[in-house]
Amino acid sequence: MKDKVEDIITDEDLIKAFERANFGDRSSKRDIVRYTLLRAASGYYNGYTSQRIIHALGLTTIKRIINEVGLVKEELILTKKGKEYLYEAFRNGTNH
Repeated sequence: MKDKVEDIITDEDLIKAFERANFGDRSSKRDIVRYTLLRAASGYYNGYTSQRIIHALGLTTIKRIINEVGLVKEELILTKKGKEYLYEAFRNGTNH
């Protein structure tokens, strides 16, 4: 397991993943990633852009489910890398 979130996802990776996204100046890219991952792990929807960012970073896979009326639902599943990032991001109550 990596020691810090920066070892799992580099700043260069974040810049590339957020290339066309604009969340304003209120949150850092790492905060957006960690809270999006937390919500995904809890089964909550995050919004299209943030979900695509964590998927592009290799933190999730997408499982598509077709319900009985033919609607497609996407479920995000954390990868090993995603689980490691989530653990490190919230470990000991620190804000990495």
